[in-house]
Amino acid sequence: MFDIDKIFQHFGLAGGDLSRRQAIKNLQHRLKLVGRKLSEKGAEQWFSRKSLPASALADFAHLAKAEGRKFDLTQFITVD
Repeated sequence: MFDIDKIFQHFGLAGGDLSRRQAIKNLQHRLKLVGRKLSEKGAEQWFSRKSLPASALADFAHLAKAEGRKFDLTQFITVD
């Protein structure tokens, strides 16, 4: 499993007064700029399931590459 909140923090999508909905909207916009799509409902399911589908991991990888950001999945793995 992945720590979704930690991934959002890594991409500057969490913290402060930013609500989850605002963070998802921000992510949708940034992904759109790199040619990727995301539904709000799909992103909400990540949090309820505490897991990410492979397509979401690919989206974060594309975003990281486009923004010149490192994205090492081992930073976000949780052990239950």
